[in-house]
Order: sequence, then C-alpha cells, then structure tokens
Amino acid sequence: MYVSIAIVRAFAEALVRRGLPPQALCDAARFDAARLDDSTAMIHVADYARVIAAAHELAGEPALAARVGEAAPMGALHTVGYVLVNCRTMRDAIAQFVELATLVYEGARWQLHEHERQATFSFDHDDLVAHDAAAAALDAEFCLAYVVGVGRRFAGKDVAPREVRFRHAAPADPARANALADVFRCPVAFAQPRNEIVFKRALLDVPQLLRDESVASLLRARAEQLLAEHAAAGRLEQRIVDLVTYAPGVESIDAAALARRVGMSVRTLRRRLAELDTSLAALVENARSDVARAALAGIEPIKVIAHRLGYSEQSAFHRAFKRWTGMTPGQYRASRRNIGS
Repeated sequence: MYVSIAIVRAFAEALVRRGLPPQALCDAARFDAARLDDSTAMIHVADYARVIAAAHELAGEPALAARVGEAAPMGALHTVGYVLVNCRTMRDAIAQFVELATLVYEGARWQLHEHERQATFSFDHDDLVAHDAAAAALDAEFCLAYVVGVGRRFAGKDVAPREVRFRHAAPADPARANALADVFRCPVAFAQPRNEIVFKRALLDVPQLLRDESVASLLRARAEQLLAEHAAAGRLEQRIVDLVTYAPGVESIDAAALARRVGMSVRTLRRRLAELDTSLAALVENARSDVARAALAGIEPIKVIAHRLGYSEQSAFHRAFKRWTGMTPGQYRASRRNIGS
C-alpha cells in the first residue's frame, strides 16, 4: 500500500523542467511539500494516486508519465536505481530489482519469464489498481518506461523492446497512444493480461562494461540497510496514521481493528507505540487533522466534515481544529482559497 517518495520527486522535477514549481503540484494534489525532503520515505498509494493524476493534468501533455519514466535519472528510484546500473548484466539487474522492489512499491509483483528467443518482464500493482485504476494506468506507463531506460543502459540507447503491453484499455486520446509508441519505439498493446515488456532473451546476458564493483558493493550494502529499516518499528507510526486516515469511517476506528491490520495484538501494538513515545489516541488525532485539512481544501460543508470525523457538535470540531492549526476551519478554508487564487 506504499510507494517511494522518489517517484513523486521525479514527477516534481519533470514539472520543474516544464516551468511548474513543486509547490504547484503539491497544492493540486493536496500533498505536503515538506514530505519531498526525505528521499527514502514511503507514501500511501492514495497520496501517490493524487500526485501523478495532478501532474498529468497540470502538464497537459499526452503520456506525461511515460515521458517522466523515459527521462528519469537513475536516482528516480533512489538507491535502487543506482544499484541497477551497477549490476553485471540485465539479468542480474532484474534479480536485484525484484529483491529490492519493496523499497519502491509495496505489494507490487515483478516477474521475469524466459522463452526460447524472447523474454518478458511484467509488473502489476493491484493495490493501486483497486484504489484508482486511472492512476494505476499512469503508474504502469511510468514504470515500464523507466525499466526500458535502465535496459538501454545495458543494451544501447537505440535498442527497443519487441512490444510493450498494458492492462488498461487504449486511451481515448489517440495522441497519448501515439506518444507511448514514440517513447517505447515499438508496438504498444492495451487491455492485456499484464503490464509487461517483451524483448530479446539474449539481452539478459549483455555485460555492463561501465559498472564499478566497489561502488556496487557500497550500494548493495546501503540497499540492505534500507530494507532492514523498512521492516523496523520506525515505520509503524506512519502506517497507523495512514490506516486511520484512509479508513472508510475515521470515527469508528478502534484499537483491535488497527492491531489486526498491522499483525499485532492490541497489547503489543500499545507497547510498540509507547517505545516510539506516542499512543493510539495521538495517532488517531493526527489522522483526523490530516483528513480535516484535506477535506477543507474542497467544497464539502464544514458540518459534514465534522460529523465524518466523529464530532457530534460542530463547535467541538472547531475547537479541535484550532488546536491543530491555530485557525478555525473557516479561516483555514479561506487561506487555501487565497493560495490558489
């Protein structure tokens, strides 16, 4: 349910090259720009879906996501990208990518299939598809374009796949389909069983002549450290906030439900949070604050927002919101409108 912030940074940098500052993207996506500063952070798929959809709309460019993937530097996947370009062969790079993929996309599936003369590398992110199919289509276009870019590091910049296939339907705008064919330089098929790249099997064993073994060792060690940190309790706090934030009814969240979602008993969850110097009550409060701010950026009546957050009286919501932000809900909404004007 999480995606690397590094991909969001790649979209933000692409918009900068098109004359749009990062704040414009963050405002359009209701995303806190300060979160861009942590290059190893992971964000919930709901945040990611809003960001890539907003980037596409702001740029007004057919196949923006694929263009971003095509032009993205290796750092667009942070440490993982640098590991890939220091692998011995494309086969080694794919193996490393599958091993480290959780640092980029939680819950995604990557598979290499080899046949007599061709191979396929497929990608599916069902969590994102379930949350927002349109955003998942843009994500697949970005991801496969990025993978093709990595492949060209090994096989040569003029090498093209035999075919690229997407699960989503052909875009209604022919310009987007044409732009995708231009990015991949091969036939592009839609409404396929998987998102995948079809290429010559022999390319898997082309050696990477410019790799540096000492650099590769350092990068793998860093990636292993990140994997360990990724599984550690340090992420538990943000995970709880996200679970509360994206629950259907914030007001009905209870400790037992949260504990089940993170695979712990209620007692263990409370102990782990105490070790992090926080509590379930504090995290639920943080989540309510996040939900309220996001809702107030829209047009939903303040009374409805208060009820959805579990406040039976609008006055209680006003007091809580002022405690969080120093402003009343009405003042906050007015300030957001002034920013956008």
